[in-house]
Amino acid sequence: MRRKVVMSLISLFVCYTIGAVLSVLYITKNTGEMNHVIRLHQVDQIRKSLVINVYAAQSDLFRLNTPFAPDTSNISGHMLTLEESVRQCASCHHTSAVGDRIKGLQSLILNYHAALDDYMAAASDRTETWRLKMNAVRISNDILKLTEGISHQASDNLEVLTGDTMKRLRDVRKILFATLVTTFFLAAAIALYLKRSITRPVSELVEATRTMAGGNFNARISYTDTSEFGELARHFNTMSETVRYGYEEIRKEIIWRRETEEALRESEERYALASSGANDGIWDWNLKSNRMYYSPRWKSILGYEKDELTDSPSECLDRVHPDDRPHMDTALAAHINGHSPHYKHEHRMLNREGVYLWVMCRGLAIRDSSGKAYRIAGSMSDITERKIVEEQLIFDALHDSLTGLPNRSLFSDRLRQAMYREKRRSDYLFAVLFLDIDRFKVFNDSLGHAMGDELLVAVSHRLKDTIRPEDTIARFGGDEFVILLEDLKDKTEAVHIAERIQAHVTLPYNINGREFFTSSSIGMTFNAPAYEKPEHFLRDADIAMYCAKSKGSGRYEIFDKGMYADALARMQLETDMRQAIKRNEFLLHYQPVISLRTGRITGVEALIRWQHPVRGLIYPSEFIRLAEETGLIIYIGEWVLHEACLRLRIWQDKFPSEPPMKMSVNMSSKQLFPHFVKAVGEALQNNSLAPDSLVLEVTESMLMENAETVSNLLLQLKEMRVQIHIDDFGTGYSSLSYLHQFPIDALKIDRSFIKKAGSGNLEIARAIATLSHGLNMEVVAEGVETEDQLAFIKTLDCEYVQGFLLSRPIESGAVEDLLNQGRMDMAGFKKHPSAKT
Repeated sequence: MRRKVVMSLISLFVCYTIGAVLSVLYITKNTGEMNHVIRLHQVDQIRKSLVINVYAAQSDLFRLNTPFAPDTSNISGHMLTLEESVRQCASCHHTSAVGDRIKGLQSLILNYHAALDDYMAAASDRTETWRLKMNAVRISNDILKLTEGISHQASDNLEVLTGDTMKRLRDVRKILFATLVTTFFLAAAIALYLKRSITRPVSELVEATRTMAGGNFNARISYTDTSEFGELARHFNTMSETVRYGYEEIRKEIIWRRETEEALRESEERYALASSGANDGIWDWNLKSNRMYYSPRWKSILGYEKDELTDSPSECLDRVHPDDRPHMDTALAAHINGHSPHYKHEHRMLNREGVYLWVMCRGLAIRDSSGKAYRIAGSMSDITERKIVEEQLIFDALHDSLTGLPNRSLFSDRLRQAMYREKRRSDYLFAVLFLDIDRFKVFNDSLGHAMGDELLVAVSHRLKDTIRPEDTIARFGGDEFVILLEDLKDKTEAVHIAERIQAHVTLPYNINGREFFTSSSIGMTFNAPAYEKPEHFLRDADIAMYCAKSKGSGRYEIFDKGMYADALARMQLETDMRQAIKRNEFLLHYQPVISLRTGRITGVEALIRWQHPVRGLIYPSEFIRLAEETGLIIYIGEWVLHEACLRLRIWQDKFPSEPPMKMSVNMSSKQLFPHFVKAVGEALQNNSLAPDSLVLEVTESMLMENAETVSNLLLQLKEMRVQIHIDDFGTGYSSLSYLHQFPIDALKIDRSFIKKAGSGNLEIARAIATLSHGLNMEVVAEGVETEDQLAFIKTLDCEYVQGFLLSRPIESGAVEDLLNQGRMDMAGFKKHPSAKT
């Protein structure tokens, strides 16, 4: 607003100043011109007097009859006046042309004066006198003519100049009038503007303050701009809002105080009732008198009656556990000194029976005006049960729930501590053992998870009995146990402990009245500078364990860098295998199974191959075990089953025979689940195959590792009339008492008994053939590579034979070539081209 007023005044001042300056300039200029006009009028009077004097002198001359007349003195006087007039006229400012004419006039007057002098000095000769008089008259006429000309011209110029000057004077009056009018209207506009800018906001402010004075705090000023009144309006609105909010808060405070007073009365009544029957003990400490009130419940928590114990603070403080007392004193002092908003602490207190209970104490200090605490009151709760639960939760978080052993988290922490000790002691040696129970999955699946859990608990007890007190054993889940051997003298000590563990694990277990045996595979790694994290130890020990397991059960292996490279290779192989399933890189080769009686091909055994895009053809010995470990064998096995059945359907249609041609498919132990029976049924149904044309080959180790489960599956398959053969018979650990319980159609003599002829193996082969025939089973001899072996097989009365001598595993096209040949002459056998190495 101040800016608006100042700008308005400046506008008035500028407008008025401009008009005044213009007027002054015009007046100043016209004043000089008026003075000039006045001087010109004076000059004009001189010129007029000059003309009059000329006329007077001429008149006197005409009245003069003789030069000696008495009027000659008048002529002389007029001549003097005329000369004075010319002199005055010459002294005025004229233009150059007028000045030249005045100079000419002065010259004529001088001539006129001389002519008069000549005339008055003339003799009495009338003719000469007349001539001189006429000469004077002529000069006088010239003077008069020249004087009138100058006078008329000057009068005309004076009239023009006077007109211009008067016009300028009129312009000055107009400028002054316009300035006054403009200034008036501008002043009026400014007055109206200032009235609107000042009167309206002032009126609104007055009205708003009057409204607020009447008790209405919702008054607002709608005026808004960037001036002081706009700022005043904003501040007023803010003040109004603040006053309204404060009024509402005060009103609420009054209501709240009333309600609080009422609630306080009710609370005091409730407190009086609750303090006597509350589960928490109440205490009240007067810091000035150093006396403490204990409620009956507070005393009963510690086992005392209500009339026992004094009101001394020591009754409470001296019962706190010595280990907890410093922390409790610190927390209590912090609250009393105002460093914490309230007092809260958990500690142990001695009860009447001499047993420490866990309690939680809460309290709040009451302070005087200076902030000094003079009283503190609170409660005490018995939290013993909660503490027990918390400790159990902490234990469960760091221990295995089944065995009570440390879990991965606690083990990793202790392994990390061992790594810290290694950094402080250069000679500190420790080892990490990764242990896995052999064939535990078979045990768990066949006997149930409950029996498996009991076996795990039994194994954990034995492991704890075999390690030293400073060592740590943990269970990571499943059948995986990890052991940390600390502060070893040398690596040999760790090896001896591993051997002792394996010896104890292999001892028989009595579970629910039944005796079981098992073994363990152990991977071991020692501390080395390359290890930076606990996970690195566990990774390498796990790799070493898998290396031990791959070499057979009941072994241990110490990690080396080659194992890590093998593990990476296995990971790459697993990745490639998963891609192979998607890209359909697997294919089947077939090895003919030939009847020794007829020489005909009665069936083929489907053998999987992997056409790797980089490594070329890969045989199953390189990837089947990994497929079983990763579970990919399920997908691969089903693909082999369906592909083999599809091929058999084609060959049965193309090469009909009686009985129909058969297809043998190897099974993995990982496939022995109920859904496999369904997969077999779908493969037979989709290809319209007779069930007895499909032969499923299982190993005797598969039968014995999970006898009950396998027996049930085989019975289901047998009900479907699928043929069951035992592959590689004689190499496992089957019990002959179990053999007749399985629905077996044929035994396959393992190639090892055929290949190593002469070392008692032939007699074993003969015994297998005799046993098979005694159980009404057929015999298939595999791995026949020489004619001598073939001749020996004939002596065993084996029904079927297969081997490199007859044919290697070949592609489907080569099989069809053999089928086109018909029977093979076993008497005069000639090696088939496909049998070439």
